[in-house]
Amino acid sequence: MENNKTNALQEFFASVIPIVKYILKRLLYMIPVLLIMSLIIFLIVENMPGDPIWAYIDPETPMDRMPDLDLLREQLGLVGPLHERYGKWLMRVLQGDLGMSSVMRRPVVEVLPYYIKNSLLLNVFAFILAFFISIIVGIKSAVNRYSAFDNFWTVFSMFGISMPSFFMAMLLIFFFVIIIPIFPFSGMIDPRANHVVGSLPYYKDLAYHMVLPVAVTCLGLISSLVRYVRNAMLEVLKQDYIRTARSKGLKDKVVIYRHAFRNALIPVLTLVGLYVPLLFGGSVLVEKIFAWPGVGNLLNTAYTQRDSQVILALTIFYSMLTLLANLFVDVSYALVDPRVRVGDGE
Repeated sequence: MENNKTNALQEFFASVIPIVKYILKRLLYMIPVLLIMSLIIFLIVENMPGDPIWAYIDPETPMDRMPDLDLLREQLGLVGPLHERYGKWLMRVLQGDLGMSSVMRRPVVEVLPYYIKNSLLLNVFAFILAFFISIIVGIKSAVNRYSAFDNFWTVFSMFGISMPSFFMAMLLIFFFVIIIPIFPFSGMIDPRANHVVGSLPYYKDLAYHMVLPVAVTCLGLISSLVRYVRNAMLEVLKQDYIRTARSKGLKDKVVIYRHAFRNALIPVLTLVGLYVPLLFGGSVLVEKIFAWPGVGNLLNTAYTQRDSQVILALTIFYSMLTLLANLFVDVSYALVDPRVRVGDGE
């Protein structure tokens, strides 16, 4: 018995250690990539038109009370050669100082968590819901190819892909806010309500406000994911090992979910890795329409008002999100498909 436990532990560590080594190696590779991307982003932001110093000055300030602009530029790190300014900014970022938001007059490190939390709440919920619906619908469409169910979702997918998200948002607002006023139009919480944060009424009101923005994001994702899951399943169902499994008398559920779906999931995971960063980038329009206080809305405000420190912080956030999503996909391959291994040069 003890030998069996020892062998099981040895097999577990033998399979886990290469994956851990691979993850650590990939995380180390991310460091130079992030440095290069941060330099490019910094150069782009620094060369944006306009003088960023005016974003820190109240437009209603009289001329006789105008602060010393040269001193303010020096305090904000806007004086000196470009490479020196980049070095100072990078050192501040490594110490956890993301600068001061010129619009909110607060440190960026205090501003970002609130907006990132709101975007995660909206996008992660919409993505998980869309992913599971797409898996169920895609498998059923592939198994019942050319049926009424399959034809409906094919038309639905084409309709959803061809419709811009802002138009979908306008349709939902027209039907469920104007014609049938059952959902709120904007915001996260009813400002007239005095909910205690964390209470049950607070979460009910939050869920009520999430319905429309989640529906817009979810419908767009389902339209694309259903097609990929269906096509991946159709490709796998044509393989010889599926026909062999069926000829052995295995039940259809076992063949479809244990053999076919696991292999069909690999190209879908690749798409998931691409969608995660695009989901946050594409939420700018949805968050703007529904006045949802997320990173998309914050980034739009930062660009229009040239809040350079917020732009730099959010762009680095998107870059890190993209790299981590790609790492997640690579590791998921090894977990989904036993033929794929990571680490030790394999």
